[in-house]
Amino acid sequence: PLSFYQLQFVAKVVSILSNTTVGQKAVIFNVKVVDEPLRARIKGGSTRTVPIVPAAAAYSLQIDASSSMDPGYPSSPESLSFSWSIYDSSTNTESQLVSTSAVISLSTSQLVSPKSMLSLSLN
Repeated sequence: PLSFYQLQFVAKVVSILSNTTVGQKAVIFNVKVVDEPLRARIKGGSTRTVPIVPAAAAYSLQIDASSSMDPGYPSSPESLSFSWSIYDSSTNTESQLVSTSAVISLSTSQLVSPKSMLSLSLN
């Protein structure tokens, strides 16, 4: 979210002999803080074509989004939460949550139709 702050700095000159203020100056600064959007990064690119194979020929697929980041906290990847799910555009339905980890392994048998897509949400 967008945030506005107003900061006031006051400088005083105090006499050591009389302990009284000799001069004073106040300066006001306005500061605007803007959040940058999260950056989802998947190793190997954002699109992959995976052939649909019979369940007996299914194989494991690993997808790694651990290099995703929050520009506001670039040194704290643990501040991100991951939500992976499978979306089938032929039926316009989203399946149950597949994983909440940055790196997931799933079987190609989980991709039930040629219109299946794996979806990542970052929070």
